[in-house]
Amino acid sequence: MKTKIFAFFIYSINVFFAQTNTFDFDFDLADFRFDNSSKRVEIYYSISSKNFTKSFTQDKSFFLPRIDLNIYKAESDSLIFSQPYVIRYEIDKEVDSYFLGLLNFRAGNGKYVLKLILSDYLDSTKTKEINKQFEIKCISENPSLSGIILASQIGEPSENDMFTRNGMSIIPNARNIIYEKMPVGFYYTELYNLQKYADTLRFTSRIKNPYDVEIFHKDNFISTKEEAIVQVGSFKLKDLVSGKYRLYLELYDNNNSLLTRKTKDFFYASSVTSDSTLNLNNLYLKQDYVTSEFAIMSEGECDEIFRISRYLASPNEEKIYPKLTNLIQKREWLFLFWRQRDKNYDTPENEFLAEYKERAEFVDSKYREYLTQGTETDRGRVYLVYGKPTKIEMVQNDYYNKPYHTWEYDSLEGGVYFIFGDINSLGQYQLLHSTKQGEKHDSNWTDRLKIR
Repeated sequence: MKTKIFAFFIYSINVFFAQTNTFDFDFDLADFRFDNSSKRVEIYYSISSKNFTKSFTQDKSFFLPRIDLNIYKAESDSLIFSQPYVIRYEIDKEVDSYFLGLLNFRAGNGKYVLKLILSDYLDSTKTKEINKQFEIKCISENPSLSGIILASQIGEPSENDMFTRNGMSIIPNARNIIYEKMPVGFYYTELYNLQKYADTLRFTSRIKNPYDVEIFHKDNFISTKEEAIVQVGSFKLKDLVSGKYRLYLELYDNNNSLLTRKTKDFFYASSVTSDSTLNLNNLYLKQDYVTSEFAIMSEGECDEIFRISRYLASPNEEKIYPKLTNLIQKREWLFLFWRQRDKNYDTPENEFLAEYKERAEFVDSKYREYLTQGTETDRGRVYLVYGKPTKIEMVQNDYYNKPYHTWEYDSLEGGVYFIFGDINSLGQYQLLHSTKQGEKHDSNWTDRLKIR
């Protein structure tokens, strides 16, 4: 398999940096169809002039970073490409500069390791190395998605714009960080092999927060008249906690069957934290809080909301609420807790909270066990967190086994299930086993059900 480097570009933006002791250097990847047996892999990187040795002229300074690009076959650890680049960058004396660069190469099917080594050409003792594993799967006959470019800006291209794609300037967000002061993210992707379907297809973009709760959802219906099309979009992030978020781009047919999916993780940097009470200095947050249901809740109502909400809480959040000492703190904290789980900030209602309350009401009536409220049972917790199962199978009269229920969820992680067993024969169904990540896993769960 031959690997070929096509191009090298530099793009710079002046910004101010705080001083650190290491290079500020990150990169991201996206792959696009080249032909039926290979793809073009693009590398977007960011590099700051801070901490480089600088040489000064009369009105400018410059630095000389060296970037070594190395590509390995993952299976054999064999080096298949190696190329150094040394580039001179001019910057203002008083302002460090942040540069965006683009490399691309062509590769066929396989697993690879990309290694970028950044060093100071004027001081070879300063280095930083970043590795990334990736896999190339070449285009099949079925509909597919290219990689995703997470972009900081999409607009009209300027002259000699190296980030021009299909008539648009796609400025990559190589760090995959979106900041609170500019809470809009953009994405670019390409769809292939659409003509296999005669009807329109549904293209869905959605985002999940660090708690695995969907906070953004948008559907577009696309024509299949063209064999390949481009999809670009944007999303707003506001009043969210800092953390890792995931963008999903998906293509569905008319039967709501998933045809293909690609994901992109990014970090949202915010001053809002789930580890403290709400800071209402934000005017918009304050206005939303005053008109919310939380602003008039009694202490008992607050405690009840937290009781049924705690299954969604992080470990820190579970510790914080019991330590709150007055009603105002509890109201504000709960407002923020549910605000950052709101699916749509553009509507006055918190749709996810409303849905969650309906689940809690249903669970308390359906899954009550003797003196235990439904929301306190294992089945109640699973229903609250994951919603209605796709399928429920109940085994009640088995000569060899105690009663047990199997809940299936087709939409979670490609399909998962939960096993609840009435171990004590008291009508109390305990969670024995699940294939869902983060849930209880016991490969010997069947032994616990045997009647001895």
